[in-house]
Amino acid sequence: MAMSRERRAELEAKGAVVTTVSEFLGLDAIDEQVVELRTRVAREVRRRREAAGLSQAALAARLGVSQPRIPGIESGDSASLEATVAAFFANGGTLADLSAVVAGDARLQARPSNR
Repeated sequence: MAMSRERRAELEAKGAVVTTVSEFLGLDAIDEQVVELRTRVAREVRRRREAAGLSQAALAARLGVSQPRIPGIESGDSASLEATVAAFFANGGTLADLSAVVAGDARLQARPSNR
C-alpha cells in the first residue's frame, strides 16, 4: 500500500526519512529481484495451503519437516528459496503454476490447488 502524500509530508516535517525497502536494506538490483521472487512464491504457498484447507502441520508432513518451519517458509523470511519452492510443489503447484507466480500472473490466484 502506498503512503499518502499528506502522511509523507507529515512524517518528513517531523524529520523522518522516507525511503524504500531496497534503499533501507541496501539491496542491489539482483538482491531486489531474489527477494521479490521469494516473496511471490512464499505468498502463493500460503494461499494454496489455505485454499486447500490444509493446516501448517499437514503441509509440514508433506514436506517431511516440523510444523514450526512452515511460517518461515510462508513468510519468505527464514527459509531458503529451495525450501519455499518445495513447499509450493507439495501444495500441488506445477512448473507452469510456478512460472505464472514468477511472472506475477494475478489469474493464478483464481485457480485452485491441484491437491
